Amino acid sequence: MVEFQLPYPVSSIRKYQFGWWPHIKQPDVDKLLRMLFDALTGIVWADDSQVCFVTCNKVYSWDSKPGAYVIVDFCDEQYLQTVAVTQRQVMDVLDSL
Repeated sequence: MVEFQLPYPVSSIRKYQFGWWPHIKQPDVDKLLRMLFDALTGIVWADDSQVCFVTCNKVYSWDSKPGAYVIVDFCDEQYLQTVAVTQRQVMDVLDSL
């Protein structure tokens, strides 16, 4: 899981600094993830191809300190089976609509 916190633009309205506001401008989430995965290669994992599941969020930083909060966890076989079953159940519900 990762949350990228990016600085507010100078032209933004101050009222948005008091609440959650999604960052919908560049850089793209995929480019931020690629940069992060490359930086963690050799430190957290041998190769970024080992990443199998990602939850990512891109927001403006409340305290004007850009950065990223990263949580890396190991997915054992039981967890992966649970995820697969849950995904299948969601797909079954969507197919029935």
